[in-house]
Amino acid sequence: MANFFSSTPSSPEQRAATETTPATMKSLEEEPREEKRGRGAKRMVEIPARGWLDIILRVQQQLSIDNIGLVAAGTTFFIILSLVPALGALVSLYGLLTDPGALAAQLDRFALYIPGGAMEILRGELTRLISRPDQTLGVSFMVSLFLAIWSANKGVTAMFQAMNVAYNETESRNFLVVKGLTLLFTISVLIFGLVLLNSAVTLPLMFSYLGMDGLYALVAGLTLPVLLIAGSVFGISALYRWGPSRRPAKWRWISPGAVGAALGMVAVAAGFAYYLSRFGNYGATYGSLGAVVGLMMWIYLSTYVVLLGAEMNAEIEHQTSVDSTVGPDRPRGDRRAMVADTVGDRQSLGLISTYQKIKNKLSRAKPVTVQGN
Repeated sequence: MANFFSSTPSSPEQRAATETTPATMKSLEEEPREEKRGRGAKRMVEIPARGWLDIILRVQQQLSIDNIGLVAAGTTFFIILSLVPALGALVSLYGLLTDPGALAAQLDRFALYIPGGAMEILRGELTRLISRPDQTLGVSFMVSLFLAIWSANKGVTAMFQAMNVAYNETESRNFLVVKGLTLLFTISVLIFGLVLLNSAVTLPLMFSYLGMDGLYALVAGLTLPVLLIAGSVFGISALYRWGPSRRPAKWRWISPGAVGAALGMVAVAAGFAYYLSRFGNYGATYGSLGAVVGLMMWIYLSTYVVLLGAEMNAEIEHQTSVDSTVGPDRPRGDRRAMVADTVGDRQSLGLISTYQKIKNKLSRAKPVTVQGN
């Protein structure tokens, strides 16, 4: 009769499952070390310092592997091509609400956030577009507005492709799906621009309607930067979530890079404006193209910051083995997102890596016993 209470495995399969092999021992040794790197983290705050070292070093590698500087430059080119059509669509939509002639004056409120050369070009283009003959709301107006939005869509499409690079994805969505998403993003950006431009008029009316005129007098100087940063965080978060061709990540894995990118864009604008006012003079080098070069550099640096945030988010997701995508938890390999289906490599600084290798060799070395005569 078989001994059902025996603790010794009776079949070869059971013996193989319980047998401790060198590979099994290595796996058991690795588990605590992996946990110290945040492999089981369900939120960003659960990743320990050693895991953040992995993330930062992988981001540094990916910036070079993905040629983010070149990708940002290519994206900047398409954003420049989209700029004038976007301004044309903005003027047309603004004209539906109020006198488009007031648009240039509203733009001056953004002088602190847009470098001088870029502001000069934007103001000149707005003046040219505003001086065009008025169009009544009809078929020709709608067609011209649609064409302007369609042309402005190139910049958003380029950003979507850049997101695929940052998240290591290949575009697999239907053309109509991608075009619909990018057009929706383009229209949303234009609407947000209208809200910002009209905030000087609409916010006082809103506070007055709520009976909080005194509060508005206190916070009037903060409304524009708060709106600008909040809108940027929301827009960049949406770009990180729906831009790459993958199952969307949960918001908690998107917000770190989005907040960092939004604040980084503000810092870039302020820093670049300070640099131009103190040291840089593109006009002396490029002549009449100086303002254009200044505009391109500002857009390039801002685009680079957005891509840097995407790379950071991707590697934060890559650090954990927990499912970071929306919906019910799925095993790795079924999440339809490269950084969620795999786990990023462990990284270490050179000195730490050398010390760890020596320590591992010493721990595996057999003790030497000296026998006496």
